[in-house]
Amino acid sequence: MLQLWEKTNTYYEGTSQKHALEKKSWDDLVHVIWRLGRKLCIDFSYCSDIFQYLRPWSYNRSALLFVRKDLRDPTMVAFSFARYIDDLVDEIRLYLGDETTNKLQELHQDRQCSRDTNFSHHPIINSMRYVVNTYAIPEELIELFFQAMFTDLKEDEIETYDEGLKTYMYNWSSSLAMIMLHIFNIKGPHALKLAETIGYAMHLTNILKDIKKDYSIGILYLPKDLLEKYNLEKESIPHIQDADEWVSLMKELISKARWYYSDVQDTMHCLPKDVIPMTQLVVDIYSSFLDEIEDNHYDVFSQTPKISSYKKIKLIARSVIGWLISK
Repeated sequence: MLQLWEKTNTYYEGTSQKHALEKKSWDDLVHVIWRLGRKLCIDFSYCSDIFQYLRPWSYNRSALLFVRKDLRDPTMVAFSFARYIDDLVDEIRLYLGDETTNKLQELHQDRQCSRDTNFSHHPIINSMRYVVNTYAIPEELIELFFQAMFTDLKEDEIETYDEGLKTYMYNWSSSLAMIMLHIFNIKGPHALKLAETIGYAMHLTNILKDIKKDYSIGILYLPKDLLEKYNLEKESIPHIQDADEWVSLMKELISKARWYYSDVQDTMHCLPKDVIPMTQLVVDIYSSFLDEIEDNHYDVFSQTPKISSYKKIKLIARSVIGWLISK
């Protein structure tokens, strides 16, 4: 991922829209349009590279198989946009250090400028600008995502679940789910509520299964009010995986996640038939991580929760059948 990220800084330095639009003749204008179109194609290809290289987004790659062909590229761009920026904040900053904030601010400023120019030299921002314009995605959703990234960089303790962690999860994952609603042209209050809830469910699951990885780089998303409720200290977490207090905390958070998944199941009928199998696959895979955590007796440090290949194939096969039935 570091190599992919470094490429972006020098990948496109050739074409300036401002310079290009100064050309006067029709031949030059046609050439400019051709070059801008070609750049967009190359930018989409770059997003595809990111989509293919990253894990655990391989689950999203599986879900992409059930997306209508004409919507696969914008779906891929949206997930690549989110993954690229999140990796900058979570992983690349191990190499960049304090420079990470500047890089994130540059990306944010570049995105803001692209609102006026409809263009960016950065392949990720340029691709996402095209998707935002094409599918009438509200700019506020992109801003919410950036807010979550800036929150990550502050490294402040999350004080409460309801006002702290839920806000962060909404800004990160629920906003991304709502972006997908616009790409799929799904409207209505029930769909918005589903997107919000599935964002909570998947992000809370990610937090629980990635506790060890996040802790190793000094990050803990478990809210302070819940730690205090169970008399837990951040520093002692790796050493008390079998303690009753830890088990109780994990049970409460898993219960919250399962409630979200149950709510998603109850409202999934509001989605178009051809979207339900893809959504069901993502829900089934992510909720399976909760089963793994429980099977490991809530110990997420000795063993990272993983889903067996057999179970993945079984879940994907079930979704394929559902997808074929819906066609």
